[in-house]
Amino acid sequence: NGDHKTAAEWYLKAARQGNPRAQFNLAVHLQNAEGVKRNYKDAVEWYQAAADQGYVNALYNLAYMLENGLGCNRNYETAFSLYKKAAQSNEPESQCKVALLLLSPDLLEKVPVECRKGRGWDFILPDNDEAKRLLHSAAAAGHKTSIEILRTLG
Repeated sequence: NGDHKTAAEWYLKAARQGNPRAQFNLAVHLQNAEGVKRNYKDAVEWYQAAADQGYVNALYNLAYMLENGLGCNRNYETAFSLYKKAAQSNEPESQCKVALLLLSPDLLEKVPVECRKGRGWDFILPDNDEAKRLLHSAAAAGHKTSIEILRTLG
């Protein structure tokens, strides 16, 4: 609608001036076709610009784009690195994602199907202790999925 279009125009102006929050918000608009035509490639570029300035939410979204090959070549290794970097900054969604990727197959079987990792993550060595630490940290921040997974794991 018009509000999203106006917001995207202002985000573009601020993003071009190097504002990482505006770069992130513009990328979200481009990814989700909010007030602008969907453009994954440009979204990736703006997420990268914001991530380069340490904008934590941009790290997660850029990792998601890389994981799914949206606007860029799929790259699980770089995606995992970005998820970990965001998790180290206490971003709960990233903490949960990294935890799920670190769980050993026997524990991963206990979590809901939609939370299980797909193909492409075979290079990651399981680390259940680190996975649980991350889940507890995310849960302490109120992350609902992490709370549910911890209940499932017992």
